[in-house]
Amino acid sequence: MIVTTDHGNSGISIGNYETGSTKDKRFTYDNVTFNDSVNKIKNVKMTAQTFNKIITGKTDLEIKNLVEENYGINDLTDEEIVKIKSNKINEVVSARVKIGFTTGGHTGEDVYLGIYAPFGVEKLKGVVENTEVNKYMQRILLGEEKLNSLTQQMFINGKEAFEAKGATVTITIPKIADPKDPNKEIDDFKNAYVTVTKGTDELKLYLYTNIYELNGLKGEINSVMPYISDNFYVPKQVLDLIK
Repeated sequence: MIVTTDHGNSGISIGNYETGSTKDKRFTYDNVTFNDSVNKIKNVKMTAQTFNKIITGKTDLEIKNLVEENYGINDLTDEEIVKIKSNKINEVVSARVKIGFTTGGHTGEDVYLGIYAPFGVEKLKGVVENTEVNKYMQRILLGEEKLNSLTQQMFINGKEAFEAKGATVTITIPKIADPKDPNKEIDDFKNAYVTVTKGTDELKLYLYTNIYELNGLKGEINSVMPYISDNFYVPKQVLDLIK
């Protein structure tokens, strides 16, 4: 059994700017004890998203009872009640358990990797590259690292391969309105396609799918055709469609 994650979140720290001992409290986290923080985190039984849903329409007293039941806090202030009713229970809990965050997004620190396996089975140890986890799984499950060789067989650089056969290749990526700004356009990769022509043959490949169209007749192949860094990749059977 392997337990890990793809990235960190928020840059969480035990201690926040309220816990420092100097006049300028920022970045000084030296006053936090285990009981101040970790033991209080243990009382958290519900996510903020779920809690925000269940307090809709509740009275202040009902909210206080729910906070005590799900977060172990029994002495809410009026200011905290106002925050909670504004769907900011996360801010109240973070302040109470004295944790801080560097960001609201992803972070790049090393992440946890835990492996449980029978005695005598290889285990990854120490700090490893993320790709090593994939290779380790291949060795344990398949006895060898074979996915890379399968990739080389199944995904050939389509542009290079078709042009080597004397065909003309055109990649079309339609434009759509940007959902965040209707006045701008962005690439619509979901509907991208490739047109391959040679002589009287025209082959249309719908990227990110397994569907092609040869001289107007649609067909399917045994793999999707991804588009990565201005290149598209296809299995060998697609190359055989153009003579």
